Amino acid sequence: MLRPLANPLPLGFLASILGFLARDPVAGTGMGILAATWAAVGLVTLRSSFGTTSHALGLLLLASGTAMLVPALGALESKLVPALVLATAAVRLLLTAIYQLSGVTGWKIAGGVTGVILCAFAFYAATAFMMEETSLRSWLPLVRRSAGRRAITGNLGQQLEHIASEAGVREQL
Repeated sequence: MLRPLANPLPLGFLASILGFLARDPVAGTGMGILAATWAAVGLVTLRSSFGTTSHALGLLLLASGTAMLVPALGALESKLVPALVLATAAVRLLLTAIYQLSGVTGWKIAGGVTGVILCAFAFYAATAFMMEETSLRSWLPLVRRSAGRRAITGNLGQQLEHIASEAGVREQL
């Protein structure tokens, strides 16, 4: 009965916590938004009849899709591939929200197609990050810029240059 909540929810929240612990607010925020959204979708799905739409769920997905644009914009400065994944997730949430609010099947199909594209982008990003982490070099382009590039190619001094002004290090936010 609680299966829609049991699979993605704990993993999403864990990924969010690990993102923040790794000092990556983009990953932490993005995964936190997705985990909270999955929790709400799971609860609504448990309480709804099969095949029905929900205006409340549509409003929640509209808010989640809009909120997902924040980490997408945050990643745009330094990591273009993660920015693309997060922006595509935002579009998918927004299309699904429109379907929930309108009930028009075309929006449901558009959301599903966007979900397949999102899956491909996320698979590419996960593969690229995993290959980079395990081999200590980039095999697939992640299109890193500025701080994102410095994190991989810079020396320790360059990587720690701005750490004193980061949240969690400075005295107050």
